[in-house]
Amino acid sequence: MPTRTPARKRRWQLQEAKNKLSEVVRRAIEEGPQTITVRGRDTVVISAVHDKPAGKHATLWELLRPLKGLKVPAERRDARHREVDFDRAGG
Repeated sequence: MPTRTPARKRRWQLQEAKNKLSEVVRRAIEEGPQTITVRGRDTVVISAVHDKPAGKHATLWELLRPLKGLKVPAERRDARHREVDFDRAGG
């Protein structure tokens, strides 16, 4: 039975990422996007520019995967209609 290597770190606290920026960048290039947290919240994702072979484009899933679990506050406004003054709208 093959042994599994432990999962590599992909989430970094800001201070650690600052101290080990070269390693964070190297891992982004070699292993994929690296997330940096501020006060325990996912804040920034470091991603390599050229992490795909030429001619290959990332899938939507690959682009959105680093955001999994991120809670985004959604504020909804009742914007179904608005008042328009047609006398003034025409100029």
